Amino acid sequence: KQLTGRYPEKVSLVLWYGETVRHQGALECQALCLMGVEPQWNSRGVVDSLRLVPEDELGRPRVDVVVTIAGIYRDGFPDKIALLDRASRLAQQAGDNTLSRNTRRVAEELVERGVPRQLAEKAAAARVYGPAPGDYGGGIANLIKQSRDAGNPAMVAEAYLNHNNFAYGGDGWGESVPRALEAQLKGNEVIIHSRTTNLYGVIDNDDFFDFAGGLNLATKQVNGGVAPQFYVANLRKAGRERLEDFRTFLAVELNGRFWNPKWIREMQNSGYAGAREIFDHLENVYGWQATAPEHMSGAGWEKTYEVYVEDKYRLGLKEFFEKENPHARQYMLARMLEVDRQGSHLFTPEQKQRLLREYVRSVASFGIGCSANTCGNRKLQAAVADAAKQVTGLSAGEIRSFRQALERA
Repeated sequence: KQLTGRYPEKVSLVLWYGETVRHQGALECQALCLMGVEPQWNSRGVVDSLRLVPEDELGRPRVDVVVTIAGIYRDGFPDKIALLDRASRLAQQAGDNTLSRNTRRVAEELVERGVPRQLAEKAAAARVYGPAPGDYGGGIANLIKQSRDAGNPAMVAEAYLNHNNFAYGGDGWGESVPRALEAQLKGNEVIIHSRTTNLYGVIDNDDFFDFAGGLNLATKQVNGGVAPQFYVANLRKAGRERLEDFRTFLAVELNGRFWNPKWIREMQNSGYAGAREIFDHLENVYGWQATAPEHMSGAGWEKTYEVYVEDKYRLGLKEFFEKENPHARQYMLARMLEVDRQGSHLFTPEQKQRLLREYVRSVASFGIGCSANTCGNRKLQAAVADAAKQVTGLSAGEIRSFRQALERA
């Protein structure tokens, strides 16, 4: 409200099992509060009922909440899913409000798409969605690592919507009605995910962009390219809980870890595994480029180039990678070349020449390492092979060895 002058009508949350264990239901309580519902505890301290807060007591409009869950959350907290489902239905039945209006709208939209009315009304009332029973993950991480998002974000958004189109609640468990999640995300204005641990952030693994990034991309696609507000509930320290804009949260992590020479030195101390960890971080940075480009500025790619290609902090990174894990550096060079090929960020001609030269030499010296973005991305390899002919400083033998390695791959 402070940003827009009004309360949002629809908010979406991402719930994970491990996060809920650590924050003890903070996001679940946030969902209940937004809907205008309170938990009721019995004498044993267990929530066994819900109270609908009257409109005059609430003092603001009810907010519709769409909850997206991970597979482990589904398996570990079916009771919490049932609680959130009951709360949503209680609010939907509390007269004319945002939730009841959205339920009617979704039902009519699904009927127009050919869904039988009884099934459409059932799907329209559901607000908890996730992968199919027995399935896990957000469904898009591998597509993005293969660079298949390039020029086709709609395909990735569609993959996310299909993968997570399974509704959970008291009226059905893991049932899929075509386009139900898509219909529910129309009008989604805010995304909230949480971080409760200092061990994990938003770029050290692909889960965060797989779920929250996928939700962001799908929301944009459904709403004609309009990006939602994106927040991280920073619950890492008791007494300092706060909502942080995702761009800020990401920038802090990039500066505190990925570009931090102290962190890089510790990765160097871990040898092969440290080199692999650095590469994994870069792939997950690209995951955010693919799913939330509005939060990624070109300055981030420039800083990555300065730190890891120019070796801004004089850490001997080229020698470290070539000794411990040469293919990790090769993958990083390839990822930066792919970012340039896509136009997500254009490096200067001098920078691109250096990226090409060092990538070709790495492949010629160490053989091609087959990551999702190298052997799995023929467009990139064709572009590199074509551009290599114009790169100064490369010998005919190096270019020949590079082409032979590509052919073998």
